[in-house]
Amino acid sequence: MALRMNRGASWLTAVLILLWVAGAAAQSEGRIRGTNRHYRHGDWTTWSSMRHIRHLCLSQERLYLATTGGIGCFNFFSQQWEEPHTVSSGLASADIGLVAWDENSGFLWCTQSEGISYLGPASGVWTNLFYDEIGFYDRESVSSIGFGVNHQIYLVTSRGRSLAGHSNGGGFEWGATPRPEEEVKWFGEAAAVDPPPPHLFLPPGYYYDEQERVITDSHGRRYPLTCWLRDAWNTLWIGTWGLGAARVDLVSARFEALPYGLWDDAVDVLAFDQGALWAGGDQGQTGGGGLTRWEIGIRNPEYYEPRYITGFSDDRITAMAFDEEAFWFGTRNGLTRYDLDRRSWRTLSQVDHLSDPRITHLYLDEEYLWVASEAGLSRILKASAGRRDSLVVDIIDPRQLGDLRISFLAPQGDTLWVGTEYGLYWYNVSADSGEFYGDGFFPANQEIDAVVCYGDEVWFGTSYGIAGFNARNGEWFAPPAQRLERLGRIFWMEVDGFSVWAAGERGVQRYDREGLRWIRYSMEDGLPAQEIRTLRIDGDYVWFGSSRGLTLFYWNAPYRID
Repeated sequence: MALRMNRGASWLTAVLILLWVAGAAAQSEGRIRGTNRHYRHGDWTTWSSMRHIRHLCLSQERLYLATTGGIGCFNFFSQQWEEPHTVSSGLASADIGLVAWDENSGFLWCTQSEGISYLGPASGVWTNLFYDEIGFYDRESVSSIGFGVNHQIYLVTSRGRSLAGHSNGGGFEWGATPRPEEEVKWFGEAAAVDPPPPHLFLPPGYYYDEQERVITDSHGRRYPLTCWLRDAWNTLWIGTWGLGAARVDLVSARFEALPYGLWDDAVDVLAFDQGALWAGGDQGQTGGGGLTRWEIGIRNPEYYEPRYITGFSDDRITAMAFDEEAFWFGTRNGLTRYDLDRRSWRTLSQVDHLSDPRITHLYLDEEYLWVASEAGLSRILKASAGRRDSLVVDIIDPRQLGDLRISFLAPQGDTLWVGTEYGLYWYNVSADSGEFYGDGFFPANQEIDAVVCYGDEVWFGTSYGIAGFNARNGEWFAPPAQRLERLGRIFWMEVDGFSVWAAGERGVQRYDREGLRWIRYSMEDGLPAQEIRTLRIDGDYVWFGSSRGLTLFYWNAPYRID
C-alpha cells in the first residue's frame, strides 16, 4: 500500500532538506580545497610544534614526518630542515596521521583529520579530498596507503574497507583492491613491520628503556617511540611522542636529536634578539608551556621551560622586552628578568611594588621599563633592577589608572599612549602627568585593545573597529583609513610608511596607504587560524602569532597584486 504524506509533513521535510543542503554548502565553502594559487610557494610559511610524531617516510632525498603540527621535511643530503607543509601550504588541517611518498609518480600523500591530501611534484600544489565527500562513514579514516606499479593508489580504511584510484590524483572507486600478483608498497598499518631499534646511547639526562621503547628525561617525563625506519645508509630514523625526531647511526647506536619547530603552538608574543626570534604564549596551557628562541634556517631552536628554571615563576607568557642588559618576560603571575651578565633569573610581583602581577604589556626606553597590567601601570628604573634591596618602582597616575586594565603602550616622543578599558590615555613623561584623550567622545572612549604610533600618527583598535588621528594637529583620519565597523577584538597593531596592520579575532586587516583601501587576510590566504594574536613587520615580510603557531608572510612580493 502506498503511503501518503500530508501537507504539513511535506512542508517540514522540504524545510529540513533545504536546511541540510544549506548547512552542507556552508561547510563546503568554509573548507580549504588546496593551495591558494594566488600566492607562490613560500609566500606563506607556518611553524608550530612538531614534537609529536605519528609516522615517518623517506623519499629519494627527504625524510617526511607526520606530526600534530604539519609535515616536517628534513633533507638528509643537505642536512637541513626545509619549510614544513601546513595549512598555510594548502592542507585542510595540520594534524597529520600518515604520510606516504610514491616513488613512481613523485606525489606526496598524507592523511589528516578531515581527509586525504596529495602534493604534485611539478606544481607544488596541494589538493584536499574530504572523507564525507568521498563516501566515508562518520569517524572512518584512512589507515593504510599503498602504491602499485601501474600508477595505482590503494587505500584501506579504519573499518577495513578498501578503495583505489590513480596515484596522480583524481577519483576513487570503492571496493577495488590490488590483484594478488600485483606488487604494492604500503604505508601505515598494512606496511611491513620494521625490526625494533637496538639499544640506544642517549645524551646525559636521558634514559632509554629498550623493553618499553620509551625515553625518559631527568624530570621523569616519558617519550614513547612512535615510529622508526631504516634507510640504505645504515641510519635509523626515529619519531617520538613529545621529544621530536632523531637519527641513530646503527654502527655506533649514537642517538642524535633533530629539534625543529616551536615548543608550544600558542604564540601570543613575538620579540627579536640579535637575529633570533622569541615566541611564547598564554592560551590556556597548564604546566606544559615554554619559550622558543630560534634563528630559523641557521641554528636549532632553543627551548626554555619556566617550571624547571629557578626564578621563573610562570610559563604563561604575555609580554617580552629586551635590551643589552636583560631580557624581561611578562607573565600571568609576575615579571621575570634574565640578567645577561649574571645569567640569573628573578621574578618580581606585588611584593616588589608592582601595581599588579598580571602583566599585559611591556615597553623599554633608555631609563625605564614600563609595565602594563590588569590593574594599573608601573615603571621600573632599569639602573636599580639588578639590586635586590633597592629596586625603584613607580606607580603611574593611580588616581586615574589604578584599577584599570592596561592593554597596550605606544611611545611618541615624550608622550606615552596607553590603551585602557575606559579609553585612550596619554601620559607626558617629562611633566609626569596625563589625561584621557578625546574629551570622552567616541571612539577614543571605548575599551582600547591596541594602540601604535608612527611619526605624528596615533592608531588604535577597539571592538568597534580601527581609528586614528594626527597627534600634532588633532585631526582625525577620514574613511577609509578610519574603519569604524565591528571587527571583533583587535589583539595587536603595527604600522609603517606602507601599511597599518591589525591582528584580531577575524584574521588580519591591512590598510594600504597608497591604494587607500583595507585588505583582509584569512585562512583561505594562508593564515593557520582565524584568530591572530600578534604580529611584527619585518620589511617586505610580516610575522603572525596564533594558537596554531608562527607564520611568515611575504606581503610585499613584487609579482603579486592583492
